[in-house]
Amino acid sequence: MSKSIFNGLIPPLLTPLLPDDTIDRQSVQRLVEHILAGGGNGVFALGSSGEGPFLSLAQRRTLVQSTAEVLHGRGLLLVGVSECSVRRVKAVMDALNLPGVDAFVLTVPFYGQFSQPHIQRDFFKAIADESSRPLLLYNIPQAVHAVVEPETLAELSHHPHIVGVKDSHGDLERFQRLVWLSRETDLAVLQGAESVAGLSMLAGADGLVCGLGNLVPAWFTAIIEAAHANQPDRIQEIQQRIVALGRLHTYNHWLSCLKTAASLLGLCEPLVSAPLPRLSADETARIRSLLQEQGLSPI
Repeated sequence: MSKSIFNGLIPPLLTPLLPDDTIDRQSVQRLVEHILAGGGNGVFALGSSGEGPFLSLAQRRTLVQSTAEVLHGRGLLLVGVSECSVRRVKAVMDALNLPGVDAFVLTVPFYGQFSQPHIQRDFFKAIADESSRPLLLYNIPQAVHAVVEPETLAELSHHPHIVGVKDSHGDLERFQRLVWLSRETDLAVLQGAESVAGLSMLAGADGLVCGLGNLVPAWFTAIIEAAHANQPDRIQEIQQRIVALGRLHTYNHWLSCLKTAASLLGLCEPLVSAPLPRLSADETARIRSLLQEQGLSPI
């Protein structure tokens, strides 16, 4: 599979839940169709926005299977497989190696401290050596307590199974170094931090993997199109709207807020995995007002 296909908007898909904690298949279909209609090039299932670390293996399998069935080859399906040991990652990869999956996405172990480059290299290579699918590496130090430096990522990109990086650090200087290094290695570089989406596309990113893409995919595809057309003023205009909408993350736990916003737009229920909190009526009302201010139409 060519690395060049990993581009455009690939949002980290929310995981719709029902009151009994099973996967809401109808809402999976609504979300995926909404993203595709907004110009998305696919979805990333079981990332941070998808509650991947909170879900049982059975829930994860159902979510991946449902998403693949809805996509039906119309877009990419990336699947998160992060765990805290080589053995556990391989077990999850085996369980989620389902028809329609295009690539796996992997962080360094998230329990403990794994900041040493040689440990990171050994870990990723051990997984890549046995991966049945292409592998994208996921740099998100906010969650895993370690930065994977651009030079380490570029070195790993020489492995035939490692095709790309999702970088959610938000450090634009490091991101630019990664883009420069990737030009020599053919590594697909995707930005996950919404606040620097526009600047990242201008810096040469291949695409965006942003949680707000569940709500307003057309805004992010417009940024991508404006970057390709070299329209910085247009990018700045859309980026300001994204930053304003991103205030919804501040009313409680960011993921509960994001899912509540999705529910107000008729995309899924606001149900989240314990111990994530449910929002109060006042918090929900504030998100409703923010959506209205940004020209969206909550139900």
